[in-house]
Amino acid sequence: AALGGLFGLTSLLVNTFTPNPTSFVFSPFYSLGEIGGNGWSLVICFVPRILVGVAPYFVYKGMKKLIKSDAACLTVSGFVGSMVNTLLVNMIYLFFGESWAAVKGIAADVIYATILGIIATNGIPEAIVAALITAAVGKVLLAMERK
Repeated sequence: AALGGLFGLTSLLVNTFTPNPTSFVFSPFYSLGEIGGNGWSLVICFVPRILVGVAPYFVYKGMKKLIKSDAACLTVSGFVGSMVNTLLVNMIYLFFGESWAAVKGIAADVIYATILGIIATNGIPEAIVAALITAAVGKVLLAMERK
C-alpha cells in the first residue's frame, strides 16, 4: 500500500508538472482548455495503485486458508494484483469518458470498446506474466523466510 501510494504521488506530480493531453485524468490541477481534472482524478491516481499491494495480500491469505499450495496462492494473487490496477485505472471511462475520448480523438460511442481492447491486448497478458513472476519470486522469498 505504501509503495502504491508513493507511485500514485509520483504519477500525480508527473501529470501535474510535466503533463500530456490526458493528464487531467490523474491530476485535478491540470486542464486542457475546458477539459480538466477533479477529485475523481485523485481517486484514479491513488486507489488502484494502493490496492495493487493490498488486494493480492488478502487474496493470498484467504486462499491459504482454503488450499495449502503456495504456488497456486501466489499465482492467483499476482494475477489479481495486476488486474486490480488495470480494471480500476479504467475508471477513467466512468468519470472522464467523453473528455478522454475528445482529447484522444475517439468517438464517444466507441470508448468502451477501446478500453475493452486495451484490457484484452495489454491487461490480460500483463496479468498472466505478473502471475508467473509472482509465483516464481514468491516461492523463493517464502523459502528464505522459512529458513
